[in-house]
Amino acid sequence: MIIEFTIGNFKSIRHKQTLSLQAAPIVSKDPEVDERNVFTAPGGLKLLKSVGIFGPNASGKSNFLRALTRMLHFVDKSFQDDDQVKRFTPFSLDLECEKMPAHFEMVFITNGNRYRYGFEITEQRVSAEWLFGLANTSEVEYFTRLDDKIKINKSRFKEGTELPPDKTKSSTLFLNVVDAFNGPIAAEVKSFLTSNIRVNAGANDHTFRKNTLRMMEVEDLRKQIAELMRSADMGIEDIDHVSLDSLEIVGDQNLRLQNTSKEDKPSKILGTVKKVKNEPTGSPPTFFDFDEFESEGTKKFFSYSGPIIESLLTGTNLVIDELDARLHPLLTRKIVELFNSKELNRKNAQLIFVAHDINLLDSALLRRDQIYFTEKNTDGETSLYSLINIGGVRNDVSYERDYMKGKYGALPYLAKFNVQTNEPDQEDR
Repeated sequence: MIIEFTIGNFKSIRHKQTLSLQAAPIVSKDPEVDERNVFTAPGGLKLLKSVGIFGPNASGKSNFLRALTRMLHFVDKSFQDDDQVKRFTPFSLDLECEKMPAHFEMVFITNGNRYRYGFEITEQRVSAEWLFGLANTSEVEYFTRLDDKIKINKSRFKEGTELPPDKTKSSTLFLNVVDAFNGPIAAEVKSFLTSNIRVNAGANDHTFRKNTLRMMEVEDLRKQIAELMRSADMGIEDIDHVSLDSLEIVGDQNLRLQNTSKEDKPSKILGTVKKVKNEPTGSPPTFFDFDEFESEGTKKFFSYSGPIIESLLTGTNLVIDELDARLHPLLTRKIVELFNSKELNRKNAQLIFVAHDINLLDSALLRRDQIYFTEKNTDGETSLYSLINIGGVRNDVSYERDYMKGKYGALPYLAKFNVQTNEPDQEDR
């Protein structure tokens, strides 16, 4: 369970910005919204099931998700790959920031234990690292690191004192070293960061699709994916991997398969079953090549279907950039409602998403603390803020209408939006 995530000096984000999933002590217009969208974590902490980030193009929304990806990837790969630290992308509009470290920190709960873990990196090294836990109601230091100097709380983090000397390289996280030597606390922290958060930062759905295809190999999961596709009203009755040798594929118009050489032709393709008029009763289903016949929006929703189902089944957290791209607004809303549901999200999985669809700015769907905005100042620096931090916003107003009126900021400046349509001079042609 994610409590909050903080980043600084990464791409367009110069100063530290925090995305919090801790519920604020507010009351929604409809009490059912609070009952659905908030859950109680171990220790009595109230957390949010979903958070949306809105704002104009190029305001830094995606950079926040890229920073999360960078943190998780560094935790996962830096122990095996010394070059990971060189993939350093500080705020680029101030040359002083090139000399400063990027900052990453997450506060989270896993297996009933609360941790605050973070690190800072430059292009050359890990310059700082820390891990804190919670004892009763007080935060307790497990270890802190400044360059190569590591201070360890021997009573709380004994596993960190049992390492061979000089095992922590400047480019490696101390957490990973302790985990490599079977430290149970380090393993618990690393496992959450590398296994309990799924991120799709960017327009490419390849990673999510790969995950969905893997889940399709398990029949029970395949049926759940097919049911979700049916419920999305995309004209699909069923979906499965289809053998080209054993099943007839609609192929007269299937140029993709026709133009594939025999050596490169796959043994199976992803096929969908649709209702076909005048089909004889009892005839075998006709499968259509999914990638040839389906729209880009349908392909995207299929890619998302696996991670959505996995998240709801296991309680893993899902982070999606451009959630609304290529999807109907009602379908986007339904995805958010899945995570806000008490009945369907029994494991309290959390959804963090980026969107432009202002129909989601609805008090019947999201509380004020579930709505975040990004905007850039004149120096190109991204700031992230919640609707809860804007004074005077009542719980019975139209968030969508007031946002479009400019009351919350985070709107593009389009007063000079124009295009030259004059015919060029003959000599310029």
